[in-house]
Amino acid sequence: MPSTNPPPVVLAAYYWSPYLTLAVLCGERVIETVCRRVTRNNRAQAATERCFRVLVNDYAPIRIVVPPIPALDDAARRTGLPTVMMSLPAAKACLMGSRLTTNRDLYRFLVARFPELRCLVTVLVGSGDVAATEPWRTAQLLPIALGLAVQTLATGPTDETCAHS
Repeated sequence: MPSTNPPPVVLAAYYWSPYLTLAVLCGERVIETVCRRVTRNNRAQAATERCFRVLVNDYAPIRIVVPPIPALDDAARRTGLPTVMMSLPAAKACLMGSRLTTNRDLYRFLVARFPELRCLVTVLVGSGDVAATEPWRTAQLLPIALGLAVQTLATGPTDETCAHS
């Protein structure tokens, strides 16, 4: 008999200067996204930790996924939750099969596979590309990609590139 338990909740973060973006995912469903403008100063670490703490308290994720950025990794580890570090190229390899995929291709893949993400970005009518003129919007797709990729790994990768990233 198949399990009716919902998939675990994962919190993923990405920093694309000057935007800190976070996404809460339950399986392939995006529950919440947060985008904050965070400049690199003494208050940035405290603001980052507050963002993590609020989402951890609200959603009780089982793990946090961050790119290889020491400040994000430190903030995530301070929550006490298991932290997974994953680069964007590794996430692209898991989701699309190639580390050499461009961000533009990643954005197009995400909004095609998950049409509900179209509300986060501006999709150009003629080409189907995500508008690059709004970095605060496109930055929201990056933690989603990390979170999806980590969950793909957790359910058992079928591609060798995912298993060794």
